[in-house]
Amino acid sequence: MFLAWPEDDQDKALAFDKFDDDRCPGCGNPLSETTDMTFRAEWVAETVGCHACRVKDAKSDRPGPGEYVIVTRRTDG
Repeated sequence: MFLAWPEDDQDKALAFDKFDDDRCPGCGNPLSETTDMTFRAEWVAETVGCHACRVKDAKSDRPGPGEYVIVTRRTDG
């Protein structure tokens, strides 16, 4: 099946496989960089939270049976 694809598509698929194979399963960053001692001091960790989840979790009146909380983005500037 793969060989029936146009050559350009085959090249793209192979490039993606190479890209994907280089990803750390834990953080998704390229292993070729994350395991290179040259870049060791350049990695930092940052906690980032989803603002929508924070609003949802902070809602004081929890939904009752058959109800659920919907979080939407404001559109009124």
